[in-house]
Amino acid sequence: AIARFIMPGEQKMGWIMTILLGVGGSFAAGFVGQALGWYQAGQGAGWIASVVGALVLSVPGAFLALFVTHTAISMPSMIGLIMLMGIATKNSILLIDYVILARRDHGLNRWDALLDACRKRARPIVMTTIAMGAGMMPIALGLGVDPSFRSPMAIVVIGGLITSTFLSLLVVPVV
Repeated sequence: AIARFIMPGEQKMGWIMTILLGVGGSFAAGFVGQALGWYQAGQGAGWIASVVGALVLSVPGAFLALFVTHTAISMPSMIGLIMLMGIATKNSILLIDYVILARRDHGLNRWDALLDACRKRARPIVMTTIAMGAGMMPIALGLGVDPSFRSPMAIVVIGGLITSTFLSLLVVPVV
């Protein structure tokens, strides 16, 4: 039933392969880049799992937004998904980086560092989400030049940001 709304007629298998390759490729590239960065910083694999967890949380919101707005999956929506992955990664790195800082410099234990990070970094994360959502809203509403091309990108970013922001503030510290 979902495929009928978001995928055009006879091209379902082609779109499914495009989605799998696009999402899988962006996950793989993001994971390799993050793994190299975190290992280079000497933090280990535990923090990488937290960041990848935030990426996974952004995808359902993006596809739910496409489903709710009856928008087809297209190349601009895949571009929006890659943009969304970058923002979700940045938000989770903000949390994790502060946890590392609090444990190393302030001597807090793990639990206290997590609570402190969520308390102090929730505001910048929510501000980023509101600013990006407000910037994408006119595009999602179809205002401006060529809304048929740009609208799916904005819809994906807004939907994914909403779920990623709220779920990453709850799930990333747990992972």
